[in-house]
Amino acid sequence: MELRKVLDYLEDRLEASEVAEVGAALRGRPEGRALLDRIRKLSKPGVVDGRDIDPNLIAAYLDGMLSEEAVRDLERETQQNDALLAEIIGAHSCLPREMPTGNGLAWGQRAGLNIPRLLRAAGQRTMTRVLPAPATKKAGSKTNRLPVTRDRARGIVITLAAGFVLLLMAWAGFVWESGMVTAPAKVEEPEAEPVATNPAPPRVAPVVRPAPVNPMPAPVPPPMPAPLAELKPQLPMPVEADTTTRQKACSAPARGGVLLAKNGAESPWKRVSAGDEVSTQDLLMAAPGFMPELDLPGGARMVLWGNMPEASGNPMVQECELRMHPPAMGITADFTLMEGRVYLKNEAGTVESAFNVRFAGETWEVRLLGPGAEVLVEKVPMPVSEEAWLNGSAVGTEIILASIRGRARVQVGPAHGLDLDAVPSDRAFISWNSLRGTPAGPFAMRADEPLWHAEGARSGRDRQVYIAAFRELDQAMSRGMNPLVALDNIVNRASSTSAARLTALTVLGCLGDFNRLYGEMTDEQATEERRQAAAGSLRHWVSESTDRAKLLHDPNTETGYLTVKRDLTPQEAAYLVRLLLPMGEAQARDHSTQKALVADLSHPRMAIRVAAQRALTDLAVGPFIHRSPVIYNSRGSEASWRLAQGAWNRLIDQGKLPGKPVIP
Repeated sequence: MELRKVLDYLEDRLEASEVAEVGAALRGRPEGRALLDRIRKLSKPGVVDGRDIDPNLIAAYLDGMLSEEAVRDLERETQQNDALLAEIIGAHSCLPREMPTGNGLAWGQRAGLNIPRLLRAAGQRTMTRVLPAPATKKAGSKTNRLPVTRDRARGIVITLAAGFVLLLMAWAGFVWESGMVTAPAKVEEPEAEPVATNPAPPRVAPVVRPAPVNPMPAPVPPPMPAPLAELKPQLPMPVEADTTTRQKACSAPARGGVLLAKNGAESPWKRVSAGDEVSTQDLLMAAPGFMPELDLPGGARMVLWGNMPEASGNPMVQECELRMHPPAMGITADFTLMEGRVYLKNEAGTVESAFNVRFAGETWEVRLLGPGAEVLVEKVPMPVSEEAWLNGSAVGTEIILASIRGRARVQVGPAHGLDLDAVPSDRAFISWNSLRGTPAGPFAMRADEPLWHAEGARSGRDRQVYIAAFRELDQAMSRGMNPLVALDNIVNRASSTSAARLTALTVLGCLGDFNRLYGEMTDEQATEERRQAAAGSLRHWVSESTDRAKLLHDPNTETGYLTVKRDLTPQEAAYLVRLLLPMGEAQARDHSTQKALVADLSHPRMAIRVAAQRALTDLAVGPFIHRSPVIYNSRGSEASWRLAQGAWNRLIDQGKLPGKPVIP
């Protein structure tokens, strides 16, 4: 039985159904009776000295913030340590009868209490903890106890401070007077003279100078309490996200374009119109080309950043997907970042805002300090390799957190915090990945990352074509329209621009419609530009997760979408997945691999021809860029294929592949 429940039983805090059960369990065992005797003995003021106990440890224990292992260690320690047990008893009696919502430390801060100071006072037995029951209390009724309210705590603190000041003044006065008052000086008596008729002259006392006053000694600071070394590293535990409560987080934005949402993994994506409710637990997505802005309570803003790979510093950063959770007291927003980039901003009149940012099992608290402060958080999956696909290992994650404007404080662990400042730029961003496990930095923000600011993704004359395409998608995905249907209409509409079709196919990949993308790759009526765009979008989707590659083809069972739905042989399906997976640096520079891709341009399967051309294009101009240096038509004649193969072989012989760095 936990010590906290025993204390709740003794202070009449349990439900009626639990009182009899706990009481019988305690009285029926020798160790239970011994514990009760110890608690009664240690409840008396001044029994033991608890100054060496860390009050934060006691607060976290009573608040339920310690792990099960830490709780066991702490309660085991109380069996031998009377001071620790007495400190817990005194602190427990300071708790209110009914704890408000949120954890106890947050409640104490909201109420204006200094939790460590109150617990120290409880440990030194200078605080009145529990009021005795009035004499007129009816039998069988519960004892009245007053919780430590804000006003009461303030009065206690003021009383203690006033007493300390009076004591200091009295001591100072005593020292001063002891220096000023000296022993009376001895006056020399004159020698006896013969009696004369004339009276003796009056005696004159010598001048007595006061002794010098010693200066008041400087006060010696009290020693800091020594924590329990074996328990301190486990304090405090991160607060887990609330993954069940659905409530309104904010209203859908009117700025930034399309915001998509769904309330479950199997639910369809829907557009959230301006003014609609955005709920916690919903998956939210900003598709490439859109940056919806969420106005949060408290004067902060969250911008979900989506962009085309051509306009992104990292082609893996396309859609932004996250899930919001109910925030704790004092937290502006709590969310899990699934993928992509999000900007967190303070409005002009907001002094400070706090965010819980969750990813890959980590939780960071990000505080924006000052009006206009802004940071970005970017989560990028480490692409699936062929080895990871074959053995089923998970994909790693990389995180970038950068200060765009102003100052930010990032708490990455219980005892590890980092300060970021956009000026000077040598403290601009930190990075983390699942392989290293600890944040690195701060580093200087690179000058070649202008798109780290959200507005840069939609500026510049060279992007006007794509801006027009984004507007076309915004109008097509109107309220009530299934986004997949709207995107398919844009791809097949004769009046759609080329940029609009490419954008629609990119968004289809972000939404996971691999069936539609594969169909576009093998559509003989489509243009080669559309087939290549579909292959690039499918390649991006597959590269984000090992499970996605296995969904197309599982090498262990030789089953999957390609063999069941598309009639490919297991060998063809496995080879097609290899073509879709990103290449490592060594593989990309291997001439035999490059020559094999060129030979696949005349493969009997159109899907393999399209994927081979897509892989060569990525090597030549960069991943997911829709421009190839060699003209090729996967539906063309064998003569045209031989011409394209010759052009690619010349580029290989000239050492121009890879022309751009491959995906790390």
